Formats: sequence, structure tokens, C-alpha cells
Amino acid sequence: MPKFTVHADFTLTTEIEPDGVNLAHSLDFSEAVEGEEVEDESYFRSQEIECDGGDLRFVVEASDEYEAEQKAGGIISDGMEHEDNSGLTWLITNVSLTVEEIEEEMTLGSAKVIIAGWLNAVPRPGLDGDLIPAEVRKALLFLLERVA
Repeated sequence: MPKFTVHADFTLTTEIEPDGVNLAHSLDFSEAVEGEEVEDESYFRSQEIECDGGDLRFVVEASDEYEAEQKAGGIISDGMEHEDNSGLTWLITNVSLTVEEIEEEMTLGSAKVIIAGWLNAVPRPGLDGDLIPAEVRKALLFLLERVA
């Protein structure tokens, strides 16, 4: 089965909002006027963070480019989540996949496998027509058994 290199470019986004921030309890008010009450009416809104630069490369086996892209989409696609080492959950967005077949160099072993597979797939002589006469098929299989 052919192999394909997949190049995935993507962006990570997340939204953060400070939780439990109470500056009145953590700041030093020793310089403030004694007896005055401290009021902390801070309100921190959530902020969206977007980080570009996602760049993955991996290999999949597939019968064709379309199937390779489908398999790659099962590995990484828009809407997937990833939790980083800090515990933040990131949303994977703007995924762009590029799929390219890997041209493998022909070897004696791979040629043998290809020809044997083809010989077994071609219809036998008879009603289907004489695509490969029986004695030619037998001779080719004989030679293939003795190659490497």
C-alpha cells in the first residue's frame, strides 16, 4: 500500500480568565491609612489567546491521496482539544493538510511482490479470454520463486 507524507499547519486557541484573584489579601497595605477599609472591586474579563506555528509532519498508508487525507483528518482536525503541560486546554483550529505520495525506490523484493500480486489478480485463461496463458503464468511464477 502506498505511503503519503502529511504536512499539517494549524493554530492553537484558548481562553483564559483569572480565577480567585483577590489582591486585597495579597498586597501589603502597611503604608495605607490605618483603619481605612480596602475594597477590591476588580473584575478580570476572559481573553482569547491565539498561537500560530503548529507544524506536524507524519506518514500514513493509504490506497490513494483522498484516503490519506481522510486518515490524516482523523489524526488532526479543527475542533480537537489538546491539554498542555500547564493544564491549559487548547483548541486546534485553522488546520491545513498537504498530502504527498512518497515515491519509493523499486527494489528486487518490491518488484517481486508487485508482479506476484498482479499475476494473482489477472483473470485466468478460459471464458475471460487469454490475458495470460496458463503456461506463461506458470513460467513467471516459477521465475519469481527463484528471484532473491
